[in-house]
Amino acid sequence: MKSFLQTIQEESINDKLDKLTHSVKLSSKKLAMLKGDSSEFEYFDLEDWFQFPFPRNSSEKTKKEIQHLISLGQFRTTWEEEMMLYDIKVIQPFKDYLSKHNIEDIDWDRIKRKKDHSVPIILSLKRHYNRPRPKELAKELGLPLDNFPLKTAGTPSYPSGHATQGKLVSLLVADEVPLEHRKNILDIGKRIGYSRQVAGAHYSSDTDFGIRLGKALYDYTQSGMEPNLTLENIMQPVLLREASSKASTYFEAVVVKCHNFSSLNEKKFKDKIMKDPDIKKFLKSATDKKWATSGKTPEEQAQILFNLAKICKKKFGTGNSDAGAGQSNKTVSTFWNNETGKGNDVSKTDVVIAGKRASVKGPSAQLMSGKKPEVRATILAAAEAAGAGNTLRKSLLAATDKFVETTSQGAEMTTRELRKLSPEKAIETGNVQAQKVVQHQKELQAEVNKAFHDAFKNPKIAYEFAREAMTGTEKFSAKTITQNNSPGDESGEATHMLVWDYRMDRLMFKKIDKDIVSHSSKAMKVNAGFKSTSKKAVGAKTPTNPKGKVGYNIFQTLRISTDQLLDKQGEFVQQAQEEINKAGDQLNEGVISEFDFKGMISKVWNWLKEKLSSLWNWFKEKIESLVEKIKDLINNYSIGDILQDFDGDVQVKFNNVVRFKVR
Repeated sequence: MKSFLQTIQEESINDKLDKLTHSVKLSSKKLAMLKGDSSEFEYFDLEDWFQFPFPRNSSEKTKKEIQHLISLGQFRTTWEEEMMLYDIKVIQPFKDYLSKHNIEDIDWDRIKRKKDHSVPIILSLKRHYNRPRPKELAKELGLPLDNFPLKTAGTPSYPSGHATQGKLVSLLVADEVPLEHRKNILDIGKRIGYSRQVAGAHYSSDTDFGIRLGKALYDYTQSGMEPNLTLENIMQPVLLREASSKASTYFEAVVVKCHNFSSLNEKKFKDKIMKDPDIKKFLKSATDKKWATSGKTPEEQAQILFNLAKICKKKFGTGNSDAGAGQSNKTVSTFWNNETGKGNDVSKTDVVIAGKRASVKGPSAQLMSGKKPEVRATILAAAEAAGAGNTLRKSLLAATDKFVETTSQGAEMTTRELRKLSPEKAIETGNVQAQKVVQHQKELQAEVNKAFHDAFKNPKIAYEFAREAMTGTEKFSAKTITQNNSPGDESGEATHMLVWDYRMDRLMFKKIDKDIVSHSSKAMKVNAGFKSTSKKAVGAKTPTNPKGKVGYNIFQTLRISTDQLLDKQGEFVQQAQEEINKAGDQLNEGVISEFDFKGMISKVWNWLKEKLSSLWNWFKEKIESLVEKIKDLINNYSIGDILQDFDGDVQVKFNNVVRFKVR
């Protein structure tokens, strides 16, 4: 059995170990990288990642991790070439593999941009945790660990940046390669992270945390994009992402021109179409071999366009089409403006086809930007459209009424009732009632949180999320949310969807109806949930935040009022006690008689009861005033405003692949 002295000594040693941090400050170069561009992950919730501490330096787990690194040292000769390559060139091994297997058409610019934009996030976490490198801690523990000489091991240890980027890049590359190569690509990502353990530069827990972070960053790039469409070709599916290439953008005008010229005979059509400026722009930019017109003679291109025109005439019918609808931003609804901070935004309508407003999707298409404010606005609009808003309001009003009832019962401490109580009982009653108020506030917060959780479980929300993402109904037309809302430019709302493929010999043109929205929503697998934020934030002007500025939310306001009640109550009791003590001293010194003493005590107690009564009446009025504002908020404001004032927010995850058949 350990003696008391041994226990104290061990605790002192462990405390010293646990306070050990990385010994080298971030260099000026690293500090500049910390402030670098991370816009690809602009709305990544970094604060959530500050809650996963590494194992304590003095823990057995950490010691075992260091011993494991010591054992890995025997493999360094085998790993030397890889360790040196991965140290400074994370993307290169992927390029080498794809070059060896003759795999091309990888968007390396996009992948490198996302890798580079992950650096400020990784460095922020490293600086936050400031974990010592294994060699630093091994020295303190007397363990024989040495490092393989690396050029990039000068920052804090947790998380492993190489494990993070290895995972992120491997997943991004794996999305773009044939299926049979996916596993090998992912294995390269694992080896990049593991090589840092072989080198003795990272604990295994650094690697594990880095892999988790890399996967989360990858997920952000996917769920951060509004669910993608997919054309289901006869031979293979083609993913639809946002039309980023010039050819894809120009193709909208191609479809419109083909439709508008479709009534011409073949000779006149070919002559006119090949002279059209928009067609010339498209043909010049459509150099990718996936395009049907790529590598073809002008005669062959004209024939392809003529065939497309016949399809347009058959699919669209008569009427003029216009490609200018999506070329300028449209005014958004008041609700959308409040949620995103944008007064104008990208139109959901890309073109007008025979009088119908259509969203055009082709290979590489997104339905929306996917940035957090837009995703949040979309899910809130979906909740209202699904009826979750009405259910939520009823639950919140019921919880508020219950709070008022229980709190008012405790606040009924009138002067008349207090006079019936003994002085000690009056103080005791005040303390008990104050404790009950605190408990009632906790119960209210629990019921409010449950109401939000239940509201976002509504299965109809997924359908409405898909519908809003496809049409922009609430974004532009304000057809669901009536609280403090007015429409923007309704021409921005899309009513139809036009999907094309590179073959240019088939189109899907369909009204955005229940069938197509249901199909999309099932594939998107929208998962919305409530989270408590405890953050002050700038918001819309509401009854509980009349200036719309950074301020206290409802629960903070309640707590402040209760604290004021308790502080003032304690102050009054203390003043009364001081007066009683003074009277006692005067009695003991013979300054006053016992009769006078009793009179003074009676006067003090009556004063205290009056003060307590007035204080509780003040508190009751304060609560009643706040409750009226809360009810006004619930009845007359959007879910987003209610969420903010009730100390909450909504989280959204969704699948980004939807499949359509184009015939």
